[in-house]
Amino acid sequence: MVIKESQFTESALTLLDQLNTLTEEDHIDVYPASMVPIVHVERLGQDLIRLESFMQYSQANGIIDGGRAIAKVCEACECPLDNIGFMVSEANLYADDDLMETMVQICEANFPVHLIAESDDSIYSVKLREAMVMDEPYDKLEECENLSNYVFTAIVTEAGMVEDTKNTIAKKLAAVRKAISAQVSKVNSSSGSAKVFASNQLKKLKSVAQALKQRLVDAKNGVTKKFN
Repeated sequence: MVIKESQFTESALTLLDQLNTLTEEDHIDVYPASMVPIVHVERLGQDLIRLESFMQYSQANGIIDGGRAIAKVCEACECPLDNIGFMVSEANLYADDDLMETMVQICEANFPVHLIAESDDSIYSVKLREAMVMDEPYDKLEECENLSNYVFTAIVTEAGMVEDTKNTIAKKLAAVRKAISAQVSKVNSSSGSAKVFASNQLKKLKSVAQALKQRLVDAKNGVTKKFN
């Protein structure tokens, strides 16, 4: 329901004055600490808090002290403080500036943070691989129709069009950055003509990433640009 200014009438405010008010002593959490996921990752030997949920919990309950919020989450989940780290979606970091800023603050507080990469099975990763294969013969992004469409137009699936928003552009960027990491390994492990080919593919991926970064900035600023 959308609250309009006209609804803040004198009678409505009078009614509010008559309602009972809950206090901190009632122990009412809008977003309980127990709802913040903590996952134990055996390979790392660490308990990781999901950063997105942690932020929701802190904001919903008006907690601005990060250390206090971490302590309350650990207490609710019966998890020791000395083994805590964080995990966060890479795509969500690109899309949400507040989330990115919080991640930086957590790193500065010496808590380990681990990225959740875009899945190889996501539509953004699948469409990127398809575009790379179809544009293999070309050296520059400007020559690559399929990669340019990946950057500048909405993805179309059997279920319909996936609207281009800052969140979906961020997912494209996360998929590309993951592909860049894999391509760097290919460049380093190849030689001769294979290395030249792998290097050219890497350059294209970096161009795609740069174009997506600009699109993401434009999307956050409400600027709409189309590929011609």
